[in-house]
Amino acid sequence: LDSLKEQMVEFPQTRVIVVDDGGEEDLSWVKEYPNTILHRKRNGGAASARNKGLDIADKLGTEYIAFLDSDDEIYSNYLPTIYGDMRDGYAWVSYDWKCDGRKEWAEQTTDPLMINCAAWAYCFRADIINSARFPEHMVLAEDQAWLHMVLRDDVKHKHSPVIFYNYLWRGNNNSVVHRYLRGELKEVREENKAVMLKNIFYISNINSIGGIETMLWNMARKYGPTHDITVLHKTGDKAQIDRLRQFVRVKKYRKGEKIRCEKVFCNLDVSVLSEIEADEYYQIIHADYKVYRINFHPHPDVNHYLGVSENTCKTFHEVSGQDIEQCYNPIVVEKPKNILHLLTASRMTWEKGRGRIEQLATQLDKAGIPFLWTIFTDDAGAIHHPSIVYVKPRLDITDYIADADYLVQLSDTEGWSYAIYEALCLGTPVIVTDFPSAHEMGIENGKNGFILPMDMQNVPIEDIYKGVKKFKYAPKEDPWGDILDEGASDYEAEMSRNVK
Repeated sequence: LDSLKEQMVEFPQTRVIVVDDGGEEDLSWVKEYPNTILHRKRNGGAASARNKGLDIADKLGTEYIAFLDSDDEIYSNYLPTIYGDMRDGYAWVSYDWKCDGRKEWAEQTTDPLMINCAAWAYCFRADIINSARFPEHMVLAEDQAWLHMVLRDDVKHKHSPVIFYNYLWRGNNNSVVHRYLRGELKEVREENKAVMLKNIFYISNINSIGGIETMLWNMARKYGPTHDITVLHKTGDKAQIDRLRQFVRVKKYRKGEKIRCEKVFCNLDVSVLSEIEADEYYQIIHADYKVYRINFHPHPDVNHYLGVSENTCKTFHEVSGQDIEQCYNPIVVEKPKNILHLLTASRMTWEKGRGRIEQLATQLDKAGIPFLWTIFTDDAGAIHHPSIVYVKPRLDITDYIADADYLVQLSDTEGWSYAIYEALCLGTPVIVTDFPSAHEMGIENGKNGFILPMDMQNVPIEDIYKGVKKFKYAPKEDPWGDILDEGASDYEAEMSRNVK
């Protein structure tokens, strides 16, 4: 803290988060340091303490993140080096370091996949870390497990020979760093530069949607936190890759790169197996080989076949003659969120609120609220959004209005919207903009709907998602019974004479 204090004169924007993991000593003096936050918690281990620090950093909107251990030393070039590299646009940088003041104890490889084994040997751009957290169930090598999640090789990164950190050995020969120095946790075989991994799942192209992609997603969520898993691919959908990276390492295949692992799993495409040196090779059979008339061409390295169902095992064995083991796909079922069902019946023009519809959809997305927005209109495709569905207009949509969570009308103004009126009479709450007739209709925030400002600022998204209680709405008494003439009409008789 003393060293940081001196360096923060030049870098006053730096914030220091101190997490006390169950200590009993008086730490009130910590708050005397500039820009320093002290958080005290029950003892939960290093992973728990770092995760709490990451949570606090998220709330602060931190741009860059680095870790320090309180019993180590940093040199006077610590902050200048980190800020210099990060301002050059790097997403992450690893650095050389010393152990008890001796660099020869901590010689580092320059291999881009895995360089250091400790989180304090890096600086990260905060968006690279995202929601990745240290596995709190692990008592050893939690740094390595976490680094596998965040060290992406498809972003600007580098290894720097600069030394600003001195790891002080306190006599613990079983620490991750000392096991690493003894070669027990090496990630790179120096003799052939082959990357050392545990389990590799190879998929040529990670599609935006698909059964194999869903299997990988469930595999990552269920086993990623406790197992070393790498997804190897040639091409892939960014959204799929980003969500996988929350739990497992995702690496782009580079032709000619030798990879070493204990087990490799592939699907139909086995073309890269010659580039992977593994103890065991698995091919996963997902399809009915007889129905799809798949020609089987065995790869000489594959020594295990896994079928996702009894039928796939049976038909694969009949076609190939190979022994195969049944292995159901993993699945993680989380409690689903309620889908917010919205309905609009309107032209998709600017005065009818097209821009505001886009804004509300964006705000719902940012809040993580799943929704399905049905729009009855002739202007299909006016807004391209995966949760907006267009339906051709029809004469009566009251059944659809009654089934919706909200009738939405975000116009500049409305004389007297029948869609809103029908919704209220049906007991369906409404979301409208602040035009005069909305108040005249008797719309009240939180009771039978929500009136939003025209600029769409400060929209109560969470309140909308929670919904409103059931309500009864009395339609306005109309005076048409007094306005219209009474009595029978001679219209038909007159028309009959004229025709004759």
